[in-house]
Amino acid sequence: MVLNSAFLLVVRSLSAALFLMVSVKMFVLVSLCDLGVYLIQKGLRGDLRYWIPLYGVSGVLCSFLFRMGIKWITDFTGVIQFRHPGELGGIYWSVNMFVAVAVSWGAAAGYFREERENEEVNKRGLGLILAGLSVGWLLAFGVFLKIMKKEYRSSFWSFKTGRNHTRDYFLEGRTDGEKLSILGDHAAIWEDIRGDVVIWIKHNWWRWQEDRPAFFTDDIEHTILENFVSAEELRVVLDGRQGRRGSFVTKGPLGFGAGTHVVDHKMTAEGGGGGGEFEFKISTSGFSGLSNSMSNISRGESRGMLEA
Repeated sequence: MVLNSAFLLVVRSLSAALFLMVSVKMFVLVSLCDLGVYLIQKGLRGDLRYWIPLYGVSGVLCSFLFRMGIKWITDFTGVIQFRHPGELGGIYWSVNMFVAVAVSWGAAAGYFREERENEEVNKRGLGLILAGLSVGWLLAFGVFLKIMKKEYRSSFWSFKTGRNHTRDYFLEGRTDGEKLSILGDHAAIWEDIRGDVVIWIKHNWWRWQEDRPAFFTDDIEHTILENFVSAEELRVVLDGRQGRRGSFVTKGPLGFGAGTHVVDHKMTAEGGGGGGEFEFKISTSGFSGLSNSMSNISRGESRGMLEA
């Protein structure tokens, strides 16, 4: 795949140089049109929002910068991990690669549209270079598809969006850890299944509290407390647990999508073996309490993309 990226880098760089030699305006126009088509198709497919859970103005800015940056990186390097549904997407990645090769020939045609010295020599030489690069890229890409695992080939022409990919972690996840990993993505991406997520989390919350599975980190626990477990629900469960006494004070509403909340919770355990106290205080905003702990949750595949 390194050879494939090398061919693409030379093709893209040569195209950019030819456009710049014709006109800086031409280079800027072609670049903006290419980026515009990408962003428009993302928007039409409901996939413009980037998966990182940042909200407000910073979230919008993050989505734009990451979409634009990853698009340009892929244009010049062909990083295959960026065919991930949450990035360019399989079908767009593949089409984008073929368009890159085709545009290089268009750039050459535009360059030779004007009369230049030794035109025939330059045209012939440049044509041979472009032909060699195009064939080299096609062969490298073809060999790569041939030797890769068969189950991954379809990812290169998949129409799956990042939104559907994230939803599938919850809807098709085989373990609680896989399902809960949905909290690592921006809430707007899985807004349409929020009701199912809330019901599932509330159903399993106290079991996770007792079992303390590896994926149930402190940050995730605090995030769930802030966004999914209401004060009244916490009161009822704590007061009803045998051999325990609980009290709490809440400042600000608890619930999904709310702003900044502070929860002071103190629970004293009683029993024949002695007693002890457990206290914690949470002060977070939105999903900020999740932090980077979601990276420890096992997913079927990495955020970077499928193993090839």
